[in-house]
Amino acid sequence: MTKRWDESQNTTAFIYKHISRGGTLVRQLRQIRRALSLREHLISRKAQHHAPMLAATIDLDGLYEIRSRARKLSPSLMDLKYFHIEYWCAEALRRMLFFGIEKVRKKKILDIGTGFGLFPYACEYFAANVQAIDREGHALYDEITDFLGLRKTHHTVKRRQPLPDLGVRFNLITSYLIAFDRPENEEIWSVEDWRFFIDDVFDNQLNADGTLHLELNYIFPIRNWYSKEVKRLFVERGARIDFDRVTLSKR
Repeated sequence: MTKRWDESQNTTAFIYKHISRGGTLVRQLRQIRRALSLREHLISRKAQHHAPMLAATIDLDGLYEIRSRARKLSPSLMDLKYFHIEYWCAEALRRMLFFGIEKVRKKKILDIGTGFGLFPYACEYFAANVQAIDREGHALYDEITDFLGLRKTHHTVKRRQPLPDLGVRFNLITSYLIAFDRPENEEIWSVEDWRFFIDDVFDNQLNADGTLHLELNYIFPIRNWYSKEVKRLFVERGARIDFDRVTLSKR
């Protein structure tokens, strides 16, 4: 059994976790503002409440059997952090609760770059109809998502190439800790690359009142996430931008 994750000092932990990574003063102040907001605090507390119950639905013996082979399945020790299952269940629930349970319950959701798969699993816990896509060739993630019973399609997101036709339109499309916009040894996505991606999602994947939600990867400095031109495109498309979160709605 996993040790119960106790984040009783949640606000302090959040602030320390993020500002300790460095960055500009403006970046740190934005992070603190989010940590201290009442809504973020309530979402975090609710996620902590549900995390043990979500973790209880997972066969931990089977999960830890996979962990015993994880070093052979993944070349990165960083991937093994996701076996701290209750912590990452809480994180998945926090992401889901950002939208609200009613936004998720019985809705059609697509998660791009699903990784370990706990976000779609948390959505399914609240009766969502979820599909996921991720690149081929990550043996650990493939085995975990199969173990969790998720529906996943192998696909690598590339500049100016459409997402696969999954035979359904979605209420919500998400992508967390994204890095597909800055592939290795290539230039980061331009305005036109992002325009193609957004147009493809809006025209071919989302339903009439659907939402696209992106959360950026902290491993990259904020000043290099997007150019001013890309941010201007997001704003022109009606995006709500909150630090690393970018949310665009069709309605």
